[in-house]
Amino acid sequence: EDIKTFDGQKPLFVLSGLVPYTQYKVWVVPVGVAGNAATGEASENILQTTDTAEPSAPFITNVTCYETQKIYIEWKRPKTFYKTVDYYYIYYKSGEESIYRDVQIQANADDDQRFFLEKDNLDVMKNYCLKICAGTKSTKSNQVYKGEFSEEMCVDLPEVGCSEVNVPKVAIGGELSAGMIVGAVAALLFLLLAILGFVIWRRYC
Repeated sequence: EDIKTFDGQKPLFVLSGLVPYTQYKVWVVPVGVAGNAATGEASENILQTTDTAEPSAPFITNVTCYETQKIYIEWKRPKTFYKTVDYYYIYYKSGEESIYRDVQIQANADDDQRFFLEKDNLDVMKNYCLKICAGTKSTKSNQVYKGEFSEEMCVDLPEVGCSEVNVPKVAIGGELSAGMIVGAVAALLFLLLAILGFVIWRRYC
């Protein structure tokens, strides 16, 4: 119950501290001035629903490199929201950037959400950090109430696929592989056996 004094003014009062997206029954009762505290007849009841508000932060559960120039993201829907969660805003930047870029996506009613951030927005051989916030549309205007951000999570994007590229080592200068050494020893033994056989053949034949 709120009592407001009006002295020749247009009756107007804003109720505050209400719960978002909640239906309230409102009516007005005239009350006399001091010394005459009699009340008049109450107005008709009006049912009115408050507007929506900002949802709480989503919770990121997985940020993973996926194939080449793709990041796979999973997160949980905010625990607190009013009416619906209508949008998600994925903010991301590389380690070299100071300003976040963002992607807006349509939300669905599932608790588990997922999205692929693809190559048109990403470069390889970089580290990317991401954070997400949710948005709920107002029921009274075109405004979208953006909520709090999730914790930031980071992931590395290699040049190819999702693992570093292994460059084969090449023997340089006097460095020889084990296979080359074994081959040289075998050839030398074969040559020695051939010479020994020739000498024995000449001696006894």
